[in-house]
Amino acid sequence: MSSHPRWIEKLAETSLDPFQVGRSLEAIAARWGGSLETFLDEFPLGAGAVIHLLAVAPICAQRLEHDPDLLRWLARPDVCAVDRGPRRMLAELHAFAKPS
Repeated sequence: MSSHPRWIEKLAETSLDPFQVGRSLEAIAARWGGSLETFLDEFPLGAGAVIHLLAVAPICAQRLEHDPDLLRWLARPDVCAVDRGPRRMLAELHAFAKPS
C-alpha cells in the first residue's frame, strides 16, 4: 500500500480489510473538496466508524467512492446519532440524494 499517503495507510492498516479501505479512502480523497483527513478526524462517531463501514460493506464503499458527499450526510447528528431501521435510513438517503 506504499502508494497511499501515510494517513491513509495508517487508517487502512487498522481495518479488517486494509486493501479495500486504502483503495476507498484514496478514491474518496481524490473527489473530496478540502481535507478528508480532517473531516474523518472530526467525524461524530469517530474515524473508526467510517473505516469499519468501508471495510465490511463493499457496496457502501463503492457508493461513497462515487459520491463522497454522502459522508457529509452520514456525519449529520440527526443521521448518525439516531437509531433507525434500514427502511427509514434508505428513505432518508434517497431524499438526500435527490437534486434540489
